[in-house]
Amino acid sequence: MELGSNDIDRGVNLNEVVDNYVQMVDELCRDHNAHAVLCLPIPRTETMFPDSSVKTAHFNTMLTHKVESIAHIATWKHRGVFKPSGLTMDNDGVHLNRLGTIKYFYSLRAAINMYSGRLQSGNFK
Repeated sequence: MELGSNDIDRGVNLNEVVDNYVQMVDELCRDHNAHAVLCLPIPRTETMFPDSSVKTAHFNTMLTHKVESIAHIATWKHRGVFKPSGLTMDNDGVHLNRLGTIKYFYSLRAAINMYSGRLQSGNFK
């Protein structure tokens, strides 16, 4: 599952966003006997959205800590997708460009491969 940086960058209380997000995912997993991988949001381009990196990093830390003790929910960080230079972002500073989309695809594929293997081995986390 993916929550966009626009969902955390609207001046709302980050604790509430984390709590609501985890509660909804936890209920979904319990209702369907499922596991979930929450992809950590990618910050917006810093030049257009000052402090987006700091706010996103704070949110990601809070979310990661919140799900540590929940056996059926894990987090995934998209390594290499966000570049502070904006290299992977479109001109709007919000959406990924072609390079960013390719990196995002490979990151998702890596997450699916890793967690599906863990599920098969019986050790999700």
